Amino acid sequence: MPIELRPGRLSPRSQAVLRKSKIQTALLTFLGNNIRAYRRFKRGIATSRILDEHRDLRGMRSRGSFVSIASRNSLIGCRGSTGQELDLVTELRTNAINAAFNDSRHSRPLRGPGRFLEIHAVIFTEIQKVTLRGPKDLT
Repeated sequence: MPIELRPGRLSPRSQAVLRKSKIQTALLTFLGNNIRAYRRFKRGIATSRILDEHRDLRGMRSRGSFVSIASRNSLIGCRGSTGQELDLVTELRTNAINAAFNDSRHSRPLRGPGRFLEIHAVIFTEIQKVTLRGPKDLT
């Protein structure tokens, strides 16, 4: 799955919306388009575009996310945030652009038009209690 929901603080309503494959595809397409637009024009695409098409995403606040960008199986960069009370789409867009262009830990910059981008996003959800019975439960 290209978008993972990990334990964190996202509401159950938001989790249900983000589990829809149509929403995930739209978000990943939006992130890819933002990276391409930023590369070409040095600015991203307004979040209003995706929010107009997918009203379920409106008002969804982030409590943390992480985005990694690769091209042809080679990591370009990764960035995350701990949820600065931004709307989720804005936070994902910011993390994606920073992962693609502002991660100095990786020496491979984004080249070409970015047709072969692999985008992986992690969005933190509600913390859940986990019961472990032994060491095998940790693997």
